[in-house]
Amino acid sequence: MASKEQYSSEGNVLFPVFFKLHELEVLVVGGGYVGLEKLEALLKNSPETHITLVGKEILQDKIYELAKKYPYVKIKERKFKRKDLRDKDLVFLATNDRSLHEKIKKITRRRHIMTNVADTPDLCDFYLSSVVKKGDLKIAVSSNGKSPTLTKRIREYLEEAIPDDVQSLLDNLKEVRDQLKGDFEYKVKKLNEVTSDWLSKPSRKEVIADKSRFEQTIAAFDKANAEDPHQEEVDGRKVPKELLYGQRMSNTLAVFYPEASEELQLAARCQHIRRWEIPRSDYPMDRKGYLKWRTQLKMFHAEKAGEIMAAHGYEQKSIDRVAFLLKKQKLKSDPETQTLEDVVCLVFLQYYFGDFAKQHPEEKIVDIVAKTWKKMSEEGHASAMKLALSSDELAMIEKALAKA
Repeated sequence: MASKEQYSSEGNVLFPVFFKLHELEVLVVGGGYVGLEKLEALLKNSPETHITLVGKEILQDKIYELAKKYPYVKIKERKFKRKDLRDKDLVFLATNDRSLHEKIKKITRRRHIMTNVADTPDLCDFYLSSVVKKGDLKIAVSSNGKSPTLTKRIREYLEEAIPDDVQSLLDNLKEVRDQLKGDFEYKVKKLNEVTSDWLSKPSRKEVIADKSRFEQTIAAFDKANAEDPHQEEVDGRKVPKELLYGQRMSNTLAVFYPEASEELQLAARCQHIRRWEIPRSDYPMDRKGYLKWRTQLKMFHAEKAGEIMAAHGYEQKSIDRVAFLLKKQKLKSDPETQTLEDVVCLVFLQYYFGDFAKQHPEEKIVDIVAKTWKKMSEEGHASAMKLALSSDELAMIEKALAKA
């Protein structure tokens, strides 16, 4: 129940929490527009929530439509009964009958059931906030019930200010966190460095001409790479190797260069598209054979990427630009080619360097890292030095730097 402290001189003293709604039993009382509004808000945030909606009359047809779409929603078109509160964890009262609300609230207070009453702050145990949701990121905004209009405006501002690719940052941070070694203080420091870099860069502008086309093309790249017979284990599950590589490229690009163009984002995702179809073993195991293999791979990746892009309606100009990037043309002089190479090197150092180093003599590893370092920009160098690497890996990089 609302208390006097809520309006104290200390400002907003409401305590923000996020419920695991899918683990709770929820009751909504009211079959009109407000009841529909509460039902939609609950399902938007947690589609698997178990919800019972009771209404003397169901005035909104969409309520029944939602019940058909969501299997955990039950509709009871009748008056409220005391037994409706049995085993309920949260209650939302959304009728236009204050006396009914007061009657139900007395019961829920005795049973210690948290209750929200529409447009009646003095009867509420909690308020609903304006919510910003982008992927796994969710931000709740409250004005202590004083101005829903202001909280709506703040929500709209945050939705515009926070880049759509924030999910890539979250995914990348999880992988970084899982790989970090050291005590809690060290891990916090490294994660702060990664997020600081991301936040200090300009927000990504709207560079996607056709978002639906872009997302479908990315999905097509992933579908092609999902056929890779070679797999890696991540969090206890097997993932196709090149599918995982493409996702890591996108995640790293989003952190390293948030303002990347549409073509650069596409090139990052398809960097190794269907790479297993041209195995290294098909070429002589010497430097000449290696260079020939790498040249053939670049041509192959550009061709496969172009076919998929064309099938999804991209113009030849965009297809040619992605091919240009995949072939690493004008490295050191073309900013986007250089950025793509930086990302390739960062992904190698962060995700593959450790295992690779265990399979080869140190002299060879130092030589490879030295060559890798020469391909990178100063920005790439700075990001590489902030990666979560072991002491042995850092020692080899130091030796490589001395050699470079």
